[in-house]
Amino acid sequence: MTGKKRPSTSGSTSSDSGHARKQPVPIEDTELPGPPPESIIVPTGQVLIPGLRRGAGFALVASPDNTRDAPGWRQVGLNLDVIDGLPAGALFYRRIADGAEARVGVRWDEHAQQLFCPVLDRLEPKRNDTLDDDDLWHLELDARTRIGRLISIHAYLGTLISTSSESRRAILAASGIAFEDGQAPADD
Repeated sequence: MTGKKRPSTSGSTSSDSGHARKQPVPIEDTELPGPPPESIIVPTGQVLIPGLRRGAGFALVASPDNTRDAPGWRQVGLNLDVIDGLPAGALFYRRIADGAEARVGVRWDEHAQQLFCPVLDRLEPKRNDTLDDDDLWHLELDARTRIGRLISIHAYLGTLISTSSESRRAILAASGIAFEDGQAPADD
């Protein structure tokens, strides 16, 4: 225990026309409420990341850099999930000049450990064969840039709550990254 005050997890209630409702619990720069790490049963294949902290309730990140947007195309929709930090789904684009549409698949390949963003047929799970090579290249780059930024922001937000050397060491261990005791991450 760090000696910092733990916030109340219950919140307070007030009555509004006879109905009790919870008041928000203020976000503090303190430990997240919960059982101490030594009392948590960790399932096989899982790694406990202790020492996480809560921040100010917001984060500032740089605005997107639009220099890699596909020229002549506008990203207009998505069908995207981020599961365990990895993206899967599609981004949808519309050509500004004539309204033609394109679907760019988004998936993380676990074996290759890289992001794939192929331009796909609008209805079938196969590569698009109606667009020229230049459009295909620019649409793939656009999608990789947007999704890469999404992954980067998720990682950055994780660093905001994993501020202790204990949590950083656990994250490195969970990633299979070895370090010597003298090289362990230090507290900020």
